[in-house]
Amino acid sequence: MEGVAAEFQQGISEVMVGLLWGWGVLVEIGFMWFMEPWRRKVGPERLLILGGVAGVVRWTAFAFSPPLWLLFPLQALHTLTFAATFLAGLKLVERLSPPQSASAAQAVSSALSGGLLIGLATLVSGALFDAVGARGYLAMAALAAVGLLGSVRLARLAPQPAH
Repeated sequence: MEGVAAEFQQGISEVMVGLLWGWGVLVEIGFMWFMEPWRRKVGPERLLILGGVAGVVRWTAFAFSPPLWLLFPLQALHTLTFAATFLAGLKLVERLSPPQSASAAQAVSSALSGGLLIGLATLVSGALFDAVGARGYLAMAALAAVGLLGSVRLARLAPQPAH
């Protein structure tokens, strides 16, 4: 059916899409509220790697149209693919940029990651989904894999803070 949202083409009702979205938000809030000590202990480099792994797993699984019960844990991975990587990115930009350029560095990071790159990916994803259906999520898994490789390289090269 042309013009019908991807969620409905995969047989997921509007109400269930709302529940899945709400579940993702709830898990994300819990992560940011309760996991702060753990996040600090893990450090931004490893948090970024964890987010990359979660992204590869999440998007690959979505490409194979998993059953509804599996969508809830997969949706919970949004906590790592977004919140954890966002917080890690803030910390890394703060640590790696010169103090006099910290604000500009945060603005550039935000504009690229939250603006330009997500905008381009969104434009491409619609056409990709129309062409290949749920298998289009494999492109997102590939992007997550590129980010994962970059985060592993960063973890090896980034200067560690003094304790």
